[in-house]
Amino acid sequence: MLWKAGIAMESVPQLNLRQIVQSLEDILGRPSRWNEKAYIARSLSFGGAAHYDGSISISEYAVADPDLRWRTMIHEALHTFSPQYSHPQYIAARGW
Repeated sequence: MLWKAGIAMESVPQLNLRQIVQSLEDILGRPSRWNEKAYIARSLSFGGAAHYDGSISISEYAVADPDLRWRTMIHEALHTFSPQYSHPQYIAARGW
């Protein structure tokens, strides 16, 4: 489900993200860590974010622009195929 202001709803961006992740799983031959939760974020100063819990946030401005939405969703979906690190591990290895 897509969550906006705490309300769950199916949406086009949610369905797009599901399609992207499924396609990447087929291409890469491995499962994603995406937990099927996506958020539209008002306060992001960047296009999107993949979170440690497996959820993905996409900024409102990225969702509003189809070209930016697709690039951002693919980018964030790819993060869910990376090894899972904790926040302290990520901070310790920043820049590598």
